Amino acid sequence: MRPIEIHHVLPCDTTTFWRSFWDTDYDARLQDKARYTREVLDDVTVGGIRSWRARVIPERTLPGVVQKLLGTDRLIYVQSNRLDQAANRLDWDVVPAVMSDKVTCRGTLQLRDLGDGRCERTVRGSITVSVFGVGGSIERAIADNIVSSYDATAQALEEWLAARA
Repeated sequence: MRPIEIHHVLPCDTTTFWRSFWDTDYDARLQDKARYTREVLDDVTVGGIRSWRARVIPERTLPGVVQKLLGTDRLIYVQSNRLDQAANRLDWDVVPAVMSDKVTCRGTLQLRDLGDGRCERTVRGSITVSVFGVGGSIERAIADNIVSSYDATAQALEEWLAARA
């Protein structure tokens, strides 16, 4: 099991973060910056909780050894999300297109207002790959993809907000 923890201080309050999160122009920029495409499969809100699933296709290729192990050059997956915006909390669970019975990847995105028009985004999660001898290599590749993606989204948000200031 490989834990992940990512922190970003963002140049907006939580209300602006969520407004940006749902903005279609920002989403297009985000997909371009983080180098992936996303197709929403379903989206429903019940009792103030918004749940949706999306198929995500990263442009980044996996390291050669991981490609050989998985039989694919990209880690295509379906991400299930459960957002409690009032609590500034998003729970996510990822099911990869390959080896879904051997890979578990889930976590939480939590926002916290810092004042002065800033908030902290913390992502915590874990990745477990149950493949004897190589699970750690695959976990590392997935973790690197997740960290790179969240770093890119932080930069994209900062640029998008600056362009609108």
